[in-house]
Amino acid sequence: MSRQKTKPRNAADIIAYINRGKDHTKRGDFEAAIADHTKAIEINPNDAVLYSIAYSNRGVAYAEKGDLDSAIADHAKAIEFNPNSIAAYINRGSAYAQKGDFEAAIADHTKAIELDPNLDVGYYTRGVAYAQKGDFEAAIADYSKAIALDPNDPDAYFNRGVAYAEKGDFDDAIADYSKAIALDPNDAKAYCNRGSAYAQKGDFDKVIADCSKAIEINPNDAVSHQNRGGAYFQKGDLDGAIAEYNKSIEIDPNDAIAYRNRADAYFKRDGFAAAVEDYRKALELEEASGEES
Repeated sequence: MSRQKTKPRNAADIIAYINRGKDHTKRGDFEAAIADHTKAIEINPNDAVLYSIAYSNRGVAYAEKGDLDSAIADHAKAIEFNPNSIAAYINRGSAYAQKGDFEAAIADHTKAIELDPNLDVGYYTRGVAYAQKGDFEAAIADYSKAIALDPNDPDAYFNRGVAYAEKGDFDDAIADYSKAIALDPNDAKAYCNRGSAYAQKGDFDKVIADCSKAIEINPNDAVSHQNRGGAYFQKGDLDGAIAEYNKSIEIDPNDAIAYRNRADAYFKRDGFAAAVEDYRKALELEEASGEES
């Protein structure tokens, strides 16, 4: 019996593992994705760029399964092999942000922007890190740059709206949420957030309209049910408010705010005796989570 020669492993083999690994990541099978990218790495290619891609892609899979330390280590290895890997800087920055290391995240996103000053995603992700750090002015500046580079990105408008709302600029927040909705009419959270901004302005009819649209898109949106309940409460419709708080609690039975809000509605409608159990439940949940009452 003749002996068969083993086909040498080459760049084509590496690419095959990388591509299959990426497909696994897209389908949410992160263990399989990690295994395929590990096989690509073990081939030990001479092509530093391919090696960098394999590490960076494996880092993405690690991040998706919540192993942020392994993700950061892989992206660092990718950068070692290819110091111009924009994807590795972006992805490592996002992993740092998830760990709460916002300075490191901002540094990595800044490096990605230096490599490509027209990279809208670089400004967007740096804006996210600035917002998580609490620097909303810097976040707005970065989101604005991202929007200038890609004016059709609903997420950039949505996040800039959040930053404006955090600063108390509810008119600009509403304008950005409206733009996000125009670009993605099925974004329930944009309707919910715009409703919250309208609430800050005291326009409770618009709160109800936006929360109703959010609930139409996502019936299990506990926040929109709660916010619609708040609008009904402010308008004096206590039965409507209680019904909404009931639904919110049904969806999320561990939300202390919903119990407290329902207690306020019971108290106003029926007196303290009707509200006491909900106040007790709210306090119990707040103490369990370490919140202040």
